[in-house]
Amino acid sequence: MKSTYLSAAMISISLLSACSSTTEPTNTTLNTNTSATNAVDAKFLYLNEAKEAIDKFETVMKNPEHDDLSYFAPKLLKIAKNKFADAKEEYSDATKSSSSLLNIFSSEEEQALEAKNNVLQLLLEAENLLDKASTIKTTAKTILGDVFTRREYLKQLNVTSIYPKTFKKIEQQIDNMVEDIADGDVAEATQQQAKVSASLFDLEVKTVKHIELGALNKQITVIGKKELHESLPRTYQSLIAARNAADATITVDPRDIEAIKVAVDKVKFEVSHINHLAKEYSRLKNTKKASFELYILNVENNLNSISSALMMSDLRDRPISEQVDAIKTQSQIILNDLETLKLSAENSQENTDALKAKLLKENTSLKTSITDLETQKASLTTQTQQAKASITLLQSQVQTLNSEVIKLKALNDVLMPLAQANKIKAAVPVAQPIQVAPVAQPVQAVPVAQPVQAVPVIQPVKTVPVAQPVQAAPVAQPVQAVPVAQPVQAAPVAQPVQAAPVAQPVQAAPVAQPVQAAPVAQPVQTAPVAQPVQAAPVAQPVQAAPVAQPVQTAPVTQPVQTAPVAQ
Repeated sequence: MKSTYLSAAMISISLLSACSSTTEPTNTTLNTNTSATNAVDAKFLYLNEAKEAIDKFETVMKNPEHDDLSYFAPKLLKIAKNKFADAKEEYSDATKSSSSLLNIFSSEEEQALEAKNNVLQLLLEAENLLDKASTIKTTAKTILGDVFTRREYLKQLNVTSIYPKTFKKIEQQIDNMVEDIADGDVAEATQQQAKVSASLFDLEVKTVKHIELGALNKQITVIGKKELHESLPRTYQSLIAARNAADATITVDPRDIEAIKVAVDKVKFEVSHINHLAKEYSRLKNTKKASFELYILNVENNLNSISSALMMSDLRDRPISEQVDAIKTQSQIILNDLETLKLSAENSQENTDALKAKLLKENTSLKTSITDLETQKASLTTQTQQAKASITLLQSQVQTLNSEVIKLKALNDVLMPLAQANKIKAAVPVAQPIQVAPVAQPVQAVPVAQPVQAVPVIQPVKTVPVAQPVQAAPVAQPVQAVPVAQPVQAAPVAQPVQAAPVAQPVQAAPVAQPVQAAPVAQPVQTAPVAQPVQAAPVAQPVQAAPVAQPVQTAPVTQPVQTAPVAQ
């Protein structure tokens, strides 16, 4: 980089010198400076591109996937590394300042471009070589996959310490096959693969046997040297059979760890068994005749201890063989009982588990039911609250209706007498005399009841054919205009109304008609006129007393009070 900066500085100095020594215009100098600057920038650009490509390829070379290429394709890897070294050298030369007369480039820019192209070409060739090496590696692992797996397993068994020469010989064969694949001779490698794989399997079997049976075989050899096969032939044959069975198990599958363990444990048992019997045999062989009884008693005592532990009676009165059979039978009975208890316990456990599962299920069901009940309770609570609200509303409505009913009853009490009076008034058309008497003023002076009391009017009534005008009395009109309930309320005439079934006398006595036209119920009550008339139920016309209302507005009552009409 220092040389690069130096070159740039030299170019700048040259340009400044040229500017000071020339007489060309200023714009020509500026153009020259710009071209020189562009050339420097282009050189740096080319060299930077080359450096980036080198760094990228170096990262690829350090990839762990390429670590074992030196084993599968060492030649290609070596060439690729040489290409990479050439590329780095080319870049290094391009970064150095070149002022030699042998330099064939017209500018440093052109030299940098050429260097970049050479670097990229070398890196491309190296990359292609790496790809070919990776392809060889993949092919070798595909063809020799089983071989590599068995070799790794043997290394785990520490075969290099047990059978180092044999393993090294097989490894050399494997390396030759890998080299054949790298050279393109895949068929030869494929043909050798089966043979090498079989050799690896045999070595694996041999190694496992050495590990599992090596020490036992040494003990069996020692037992054979003691000639126990002669003194204990049956036991010795059992030992040899167990050893052969373990050997066969390993041969079939040296990786069946469980089966190998069972077979090897059987061999260990037989070895221990024959060693103990050999000791007993030696002791019995060295026993004198005088000690035979003690030997036999010792055996019986041992059997008696066993029978006592099994809660049996003393069996020493029987032959030793029968004692052994009895102990065996008792042991079998106890074993059967234990099996029964075990099964019972298992059944109890199953029942317990079933009961537990059932309880858990019922518990879950109860929880669900409780949840449902709580939901229903909440729903019922909501409905109850709604019902209470509805009841409160209905009670309010009932109270309102009761108030309306009371009002209607009061109104009915007021209107019923008016209705009955209207009916009676409609039946008694004595309105004309009332119409003839427009004297309203005397009506106001209601105490005119006195003239009514001096009712000599009855005589003229007899002679007065007033009935005719009475018939034409449609006084109903003033009656219709009688909304004045107040005077009616003040008039206790209601009592006569209730007792007024005297409509018939009225019809028979047209004389009463002038009296009926007297809506002034009050004077009528004070008028004893009914007695002379004998149709005394004249008070009955008072039933139409509600007509008193028009009396207040109608001058109809005035003629009654001033009864000069009768005169």
